[in-house]
Amino acid sequence: MGSGSSSAKKAPPKEEKPPEAEQPPQTDPRLPYANFREVFTLKNFWKTIRRNDKECAKKMFAEYLKQQSENKAKYGRLKNVDVSSIDAACSDPAFEAMAQNYLKVFDDVIGAIEEKPADVQAACDRLMSVGKMHRNKVPGMDGSQFQQLEEPFLFMVQDVLQDRFNEKAETLFRKFFQFCLKFLLEGFSNAVNSPGTDGKYLKFVVISDTHQQLDQIMDRIPDGDVLLHCGDFTNFGGLAAITEFNDLIGQLPHRHKIVIPGNHEGGFHLTGSNFQKKRLELLTNCRVLLDESIKIEGIKIYGSSWHILPGFSFYVKQSEIGKMWAKIPRDTNILMTHEPPKGYCDMGRRGGQTYGDVELLKAVQARNIDFHVFGHIHESYGVMSDGKTIFMNAAQCDQ
Repeated sequence: MGSGSSSAKKAPPKEEKPPEAEQPPQTDPRLPYANFREVFTLKNFWKTIRRNDKECAKKMFAEYLKQQSENKAKYGRLKNVDVSSIDAACSDPAFEAMAQNYLKVFDDVIGAIEEKPADVQAACDRLMSVGKMHRNKVPGMDGSQFQQLEEPFLFMVQDVLQDRFNEKAETLFRKFFQFCLKFLLEGFSNAVNSPGTDGKYLKFVVISDTHQQLDQIMDRIPDGDVLLHCGDFTNFGGLAAITEFNDLIGQLPHRHKIVIPGNHEGGFHLTGSNFQKKRLELLTNCRVLLDESIKIEGIKIYGSSWHILPGFSFYVKQSEIGKMWAKIPRDTNILMTHEPPKGYCDMGRRGGQTYGDVELLKAVQARNIDFHVFGHIHESYGVMSDGKTIFMNAAQCDQ
């Protein structure tokens, strides 16, 4: 045994590399900014506007109509708004809703840039769809009118930011507006106007259950020859809501617009009453079907609003509703109802329960119906088929 001591040779200490500095996110070359810092600064400025969005929207749109009062005539919803008094205009619900729609476009774009600064395709698509919508659905719209919104937009930004609105802020927001303008005009220029009448096929577009929010989806409704709305275009069937719906549907380019009431259209079920008559008279921009048919270029469409949900307009007991469906003509090509048939796009969110009508399903299966379109069960929107009939739940509200 030795008495000496020994030790292992120590390895030289490793040199630690300094941590790499975190690189700022890349920005899409389509953005008009030199680096991400400018995007970040724009985003921070916009937070102030987002916190005061309703007031900001009204300020911007009021300034726009003040500077370009002749443009008021292009918006059917503003026909009763007195733009000579800004205070009065800002308190009008139609004005407020339209103002918020315009500001929401800018907010959506900034939100898309925030989410993916390196790929702003979603922002570009949003702007192009708005440009297309204005080309197709705002009568007399000229692309140059987008440019007219620049100064009102900057007026609003300056008013909100106050002393934070300096030369740098102005430059950032002018660049942002020009970015928006570029893709608005691209969508406007590339839009196809109202469908022609000499095509080989008829194009049908189906929506339902817009519940006084049709203005929120106007730019996303596909163009076509025939628009079908399967009911619940209001929340309670009020006259103001019906008037607004009529104005909006009148702006859509479809040559034919067919509508049935839903369970939320109070009063439409009171056949022959003044209550019903007054409401039907307001719907001048569409054809309303109440247990009746219409033929469009050889295609027979039948519309009926009855359903089995107690406590609402058009309610009929399950034991009696078969009599209503017996009225459906045998040669119907497209059936419009508000409620779904049993087992087809009718599942609710509570425990997988289905809410469709078995008698309606029997009536459809007893006929050679090509398409059965409906809504009512918001969360079950979609398309199904039994091999003979295509069933479509076109509800736009998802809850």
